[in-house]
This record gives sequence, structure tokens and C-alpha cells, in this order.
Amino acid sequence: MIKMDKKIISLTIICVVLATCLVVSLVSNTVVQTDESKLKQLESDKQTLQKSIAQLEGEKQTLQNNISKLEGEKQGLQNTIDQLRNSSKSSSSSGSSSSSSQSSDTNRINQLESEKQALQNTINQLTSEKQTLQNTIDQLTGEKQTLQNTINQLQSTVSQLTNEKQALQNTVQDLQDITELAKNTVVADRQTINQPAGGSNYYTVNTPYAGYIYVRINTSTTDLAYARVSYTSTGGKSPNTISYDQRVSNLRSGSVVCFPVLPGTTTVYIGNSNFLNGATHTVTIEYWY
Repeated sequence: MIKMDKKIISLTIICVVLATCLVVSLVSNTVVQTDESKLKQLESDKQTLQKSIAQLEGEKQTLQNNISKLEGEKQGLQNTIDQLRNSSKSSSSSGSSSSSSQSSDTNRINQLESEKQALQNTINQLTSEKQTLQNTIDQLTGEKQTLQNTINQLQSTVSQLTNEKQALQNTVQDLQDITELAKNTVVADRQTINQPAGGSNYYTVNTPYAGYIYVRINTSTTDLAYARVSYTSTGGKSPNTISYDQRVSNLRSGSVVCFPVLPGTTTVYIGNSNFLNGATHTVTIEYWY
């Protein structure tokens, strides 16, 4: 009854841990999916900002082209004004120009000066609009960088959570394997043992979970080989200490025997019951849990 209670307690603890890991894994998976959804939305927002920036850059370039064109026209007007002024001065100094001609040149100069000022006003307006566009571009570029920083942070978080999720899934799988006694540790793999008459060898095995020790005598030069398993198990909330010592004798080539084990440190003995002759065995020992 004590052995059965110890087994039930061990399996119950494993099931509780397994259930906890499953819940944590599901929560982690939900968090990862949420962060991945945020990442997609932020990437979309970043693309939208990039398109807006590209459009504004195009509009800014158009304004710059218009400004350059108007600057050229202004310079043309200035050249014309300068020519008219020089012509008027030349005519006045030579006395070859009439009063009406000089008056016409003056009017033309004033008209061109007015057109020049109008062009300058347009240039100033376009330059102001260009600066406004540049400010908007700078603002959007800053927002884009902020989004990129957020994306980088979320990507790092998603990567970390994905690794944690994988670790939890591995833990869940390990615990599932343990509840099904599907995990094993190889203690000896077809190891050859030479023993004198009545001799024995032993292996110390760490058995943290309830399970069993599998012993196979692959080959033996005697029909009097034996396998023995012993341990003392304590733990959990139970005050009971369980001592186990079991021996199976008359083993030969091809014999297989299994021993139940509880958490603790287990000793496995392989011996020769022939007290007259020595023996050689090839043995395989595995701990399944």
C-alpha cells in the first residue's frame, strides 16, 4: 500500500506540474500571437508613413523646381531692368533721347520692378511652403523612427517569448514522456563484465522519478548469473521511508528482468552465483521513467 501511495503521489505531482506548464505555454502562445499582430500593424503603419514621406519629398522637389524657375525669371527681369536703366542713362547723357522716350523707359522699369517683386513674393511663399513640407517630412521621419524602434523592441520580445514558449513546450513534452515512462537513461550498453566465482559488480543510478530498471543479460558463460536492485526512497510530505531490495537469480544469455523504482538513488548489482567457476557477461542496463 505504501509503494502504491508513493507512486500515486509522484504521478500526481508530475500531472500538476504538467498542467501548469500547459497553461503557461498556452498563455505564452497567446502573448506571442498578440505581439506578432502588433508587429504586423506597426509594419503597415511604417509603410504608410514611408509613402507619405515619399509623396512629400516629391512635392518638395516640385516646389524647388518652381522656385528655381521663378528665380531664373526674376534674374531675367533684373537683367532687362539693368539694360533699360543703362540705356536710359546713355540716352540722357548723349542728349539723343526725347523726354517721352525716357518716360517710357522709366515706366517700363517700374513695371518690371513690380513684376520682379511679385516673383519675389511668389518665391518667398513657395520657400515657406517648402519649409513647411520639410518640417512635416522631419516629423514623419521621426514618427517612422519611433515606429521602427517599437518594431525592434517587439521583435526582440517576440523572439524571447518564442524561445520561452519552445522551452515550455519541451518541458511539457518531457513531463508527458515521464508520465508515460517514455524517457530512459542508458546505464550500461552491452558492457562486458568479467567476474570471479561468486563475484559481483554494481552500478549507482540516480533515479529522480518513479519508473523501472531494465536489465538484459545479452550473453553469459553461466546459467547462474543474477541481477539485484536496492534503494531507499524518501520525499514528499509522507513521513514514510521505503526500502527496497530485490534479487532475481538463475539468469542466462537472453534473460531480461525489470525492477520497479521510486525516486532516490538506486544500486544495480550484476553477479555470478557460481561459487566454483568465474563468468563473463555482456549486459545492458537502462533506467526508464
